[in-house]
Amino acid sequence: MSSALSDVETETVSLLTKIYKLQQALSYYPEDSSIVYPPSSGHHIDEPTCERLNLSPSVISLMKKIPYPRDFDGIAYAYPCVNDSIAAVYTEADCLTAGRDPESHMLGEPLRMNLLKPSELVLTFARRDGVNILIDTADSMY
Repeated sequence: MSSALSDVETETVSLLTKIYKLQQALSYYPEDSSIVYPPSSGHHIDEPTCERLNLSPSVISLMKKIPYPRDFDGIAYAYPCVNDSIAAVYTEADCLTAGRDPESHMLGEPLRMNLLKPSELVLTFARRDGVNILIDTADSMY
C-alpha cells in the first residue's frame, strides 16, 4: 500500500472516530457500548467472504480499523450516523454482501454484485432521505 493510501486510511479512521466520539459525547446513542472501536489487531472481518466478493486489501484493512455501531439492525438502524444514513457494520457478514449494492439492499431488490469496484467501500446505507457515502481506497483524494 502506498503512503498516499495509508494517509487516506488514517484520515478516514480519524474522521469517523471523531464523528462517533462527538455523537457519544452528545449522548446521541443509548449507551457507551453502542459504538465498538477496533482492538489494536483490528476488528474481526469475515475475510473468506471478502475474498469471494473480490474486495481489495485496502478495503479489508479499512474495514478492520474503523469504529462501528454495535449492530446493524439495532443501533445502526435506530440511530442513523448522518443525514438519515445507516452506518455499515462490516463486522456482520451480511453487511459485506449488502455493501456491494446499498441501494438495492435498502429497496429489497436483487443485489448487483459488480456495481462497485473492489477498491470502493460503502460507509453508509441511505434510508428515505439519506445518502450512500462511498470511499474509493484506490484514490488518494477525497
